[in-house]
Amino acid sequence: MARTTFSICYYCRKSNRNKSGQAPLEMSININGERLFLNLPVKFRPDEFSKKRKPHYVQKILDEYRVKANCVIAELLAEHIPITASTLREYLKQGGVKSKTIQDLWTEYLNLIKKRIGVSISDVVYGRYELARDVCYEVLGQDKEICTVKNADMLNLYDTLKGRYKLSTAGGYFQKVKTTFKYGIDNGYIKTNPFNGIKIEKGTPLPKFLTEDELKLIEDADLWDNERLIKARDILLFQAYGGGMSYIDMVNFKPERLEIVNGTYVYKSKRHKTGIEFITVLLPKAIEILHKYDNQIPFISNQKLNEYAKEIQKAANIKKNITSHLMRKTYASLLINRSVPIATISKMMGHSNTTITTKIYAHTKTETIATQVSNAFAV
Repeated sequence: MARTTFSICYYCRKSNRNKSGQAPLEMSININGERLFLNLPVKFRPDEFSKKRKPHYVQKILDEYRVKANCVIAELLAEHIPITASTLREYLKQGGVKSKTIQDLWTEYLNLIKKRIGVSISDVVYGRYELARDVCYEVLGQDKEICTVKNADMLNLYDTLKGRYKLSTAGGYFQKVKTTFKYGIDNGYIKTNPFNGIKIEKGTPLPKFLTEDELKLIEDADLWDNERLIKARDILLFQAYGGGMSYIDMVNFKPERLEIVNGTYVYKSKRHKTGIEFITVLLPKAIEILHKYDNQIPFISNQKLNEYAKEIQKAANIKKNITSHLMRKTYASLLINRSVPIATISKMMGHSNTTITTKIYAHTKTETIATQVSNAFAV
């Protein structure tokens, strides 16, 4: 068990004085480096509090709260509740850790991860958390206290998800529920883990990508001379034909890194995400788009690009959800269906090894399989 460090300090600030010259007593709680302040229901005159030898009644109150805090620490240890500044503060204020509802837990956790959008998670991932929350509300209820959630409740929730979605999708949503509840466990809101014994089944979904026919539908879609949609379409098509770069790597595109090798445009750079070098080839349609914008890829934020992609998808009458990431996968599928070796594709996509490429992109069209087998037996 990790050692717990614990300290308490008191403050009575002159800046918080009321008309009678008194200021509230503040308790500074420091648990393992986490620091929080708690206003206590006591007021002193700051000049009296600041004396090296404090008046007897002041020292008595300080000692009483210190003893109370030590008792709370002992109680938290006895009940196997994680000792954090938050749990200590709630015990001191309310005589115990507040029993939060499922809605309280989701609201608190989503407020935290919302701040990470654009930094460590995308708005798409955040939206999946919201969907997982909505199903959780539907099955378990919003007002149910999280400390009363049982293993059977989570099994029921998981079964509901598996009944609505593919196995891999259901597992993804259930993992987000699990992550949220783990936050509650780590902060002492839940004493027992309701996920014990529940193993998330991992399906093996086929990766999504666009066929060449679907790419042609996008190219020919009537976008009503809408400049923003035309620009968004060009960016998406550049990803599909221009090396399958991730969004951020496309934003960082440097035309001076392009070179012509044997009549082919080759681009070299490093992936922003991993720092792995990639060498990729820009197909003729990508070069056309690049020349259209004077060798500079126009900028649209990732969020806006994916929003516009939905309008383009509708105009092209395509059922698949078009996203920037889908276009990256599409480039790899174009190469695979032209029998480009996996090792080459791995280098072009900036993967750390061919296993990743094989796992994600090792798929071929039915037509390709049929053609290859037919050619193999051709007389």
